[in-house]
Amino acid sequence: MGPVLVNMLGPMGQNMHFFLFSSKNKNGQEIAVAKREGAFSVKLDKREFKWRLPLGSLLPPKVCPIDGEKLNGAWKFCPWHGVALR
Repeated sequence: MGPVLVNMLGPMGQNMHFFLFSSKNKNGQEIAVAKREGAFSVKLDKREFKWRLPLGSLLPPKVCPIDGEKLNGAWKFCPWHGVALR
C-alpha cells in the first residue's frame, strides 16, 4: 500500500503507515468491537494512541428531540440541550 499512497498523495503518502494486528487477545476475546461501547489503545514505542468506542462514523446519526438536529451516533446526550438523544 505504501508505494501506491506515495504515487497518489506525494509527500503526504510517505508519512502514512499501516499496522496490522490480531483482532483477538491471547485469551481469544475480541480486542474491540467498533459498534459497542468500550475503549482500546495501541502502544507504539513510547507513545500510546487511544480510541473510545463505539465509532460514531459507523453508526446511524442520533437526533436531538429539542431541535431535530442530527448528531454523532455514538453520543448519548445533546451537547447543547443536555437531553437524551433518539
